[in-house]
Amino acid sequence: ETQSKSNQYPKDVTVEEYLNQHCEQIVKDVQGHASSLADQLQEEYEELKQLVLSNLERKKTASTKIDGEDDTPSNISVQLFVEAGPYKGRRFEISVCSEKPCLVGRSRGVKFRHGGISLPRDGEVSTTHGKLELDTEREAKDQIVFTDVGSTNGTFVNGEAIEANDPISLHLDDILLCGATPMKIVSIS
Repeated sequence: ETQSKSNQYPKDVTVEEYLNQHCEQIVKDVQGHASSLADQLQEEYEELKQLVLSNLERKKTASTKIDGEDDTPSNISVQLFVEAGPYKGRRFEISVCSEKPCLVGRSRGVKFRHGGISLPRDGEVSTTHGKLELDTEREAKDQIVFTDVGSTNGTFVNGEAIEANDPISLHLDDILLCGATPMKIVSIS
């Protein structure tokens, strides 16, 4: 037993020197990881900053609207309740607008976490699975539509598979199934 312990350390290095070397390596590893995290936070900060600036610009543009222009609402609040799967019991509240889609997917990116629906714990959801939008072009204006953007496992609305890249209207009490996450539309206002 003593022999096996002595073989763990080089013979020309004391235990103290050995521990100091390993502590220095651990410090370097932690500093490298901290630097990586700081870079990631800086990137997310820049993305959020751009998002805020673009929203401010949009609001500024909207406030200078000329009389007689189309009075179509610019956004609608939608609440979705997860009925099963890894997010069971969670409620998502998003603002769906005509200018920018709300992305749904496994991604942890800013566009999913802020203004979309990020489902990283659901391995059946594609990285970018689909998008929710405000459709102002159809007969019944201001419809919430979901478009599957070519997900691997597809999307179901009320148990029926939907075609990729073909927007489908969503209504109160519809169930949108992305991967293993069924989300019921509980509020549209």
